[in-house]
Amino acid sequence: MKKNIAFLLLVFAASSFNSNAQGLYVGAHGGVLKNATIVKDESPFRELQPTWTRERLGSFTWGVNLGYRLSRHWSFETQLQFVKLGYYERFDLLYHPHNRPGGWVPMVIDRYNYDHYIRVPLLAQYDVLASSSGFGVLLAAGPNIGFQTRQTTELIGVNELGEQNKNSVGDGKIPLKKVDFGMQLGLRLQAPLYASFSVFAEGTVYQGLPGVIDYPETAYDRPTEYYEYLNMVNRHFTGNLGVQYHLPQRAASRQQECP
Repeated sequence: MKKNIAFLLLVFAASSFNSNAQGLYVGAHGGVLKNATIVKDESPFRELQPTWTRERLGSFTWGVNLGYRLSRHWSFETQLQFVKLGYYERFDLLYHPHNRPGGWVPMVIDRYNYDHYIRVPLLAQYDVLASSSGFGVLLAAGPNIGFQTRQTTELIGVNELGEQNKNSVGDGKIPLKKVDFGMQLGLRLQAPLYASFSVFAEGTVYQGLPGVIDYPETAYDRPTEYYEYLNMVNRHFTGNLGVQYHLPQRAASRQQECP
């Protein structure tokens, strides 16, 4: 459902432009993501036993973009970004097999949690060079809204000895809000490739504004969940390579420009 909503947003943006306009372009990009989510542990026992013990993981990201060049310097661009934020945690456990003599057996279980998002930024871009040759240095900024599509968990080390301990480890999922909002900044280097095609390399940073944890309703007879001591705000950095196709100006427009 959320994928369909995001796709419709992109289609709507495309329909708002003249598909034969000179400044319209489409493209695709992919790269690496560094997870830099901000997590603040507010547990009263954090000095003895911290609530947050997970390592942030990098991942790959990709997406498609649609833009319109308004003038020599200014352009507008929207994207569909497919983002995965990963976390890792290791558990050292002792397991007592019921069908084997010998007492306790040490066991290691690695848990990987992934939060999947489809993000839609709305970016204003300023080309510092504004070169007619097609080379460009673009600064970008704008809001970015993300839709959480799913959360997944992978346990490594759960085998015939550890399957019974799977529940003691748990899936580690933290209930998150379905929508995340923030700001995106970026720097793009662009160069012509062939005919109407160009390539670019860019670096971006996304900073979420509100916290993303969906806390349960307060109740006096409900035990406190561990994640209720956490304040979690999404943040990540990306490095991307991409290609763009600039739609040609329609023939009718060229004829109107001729005397």
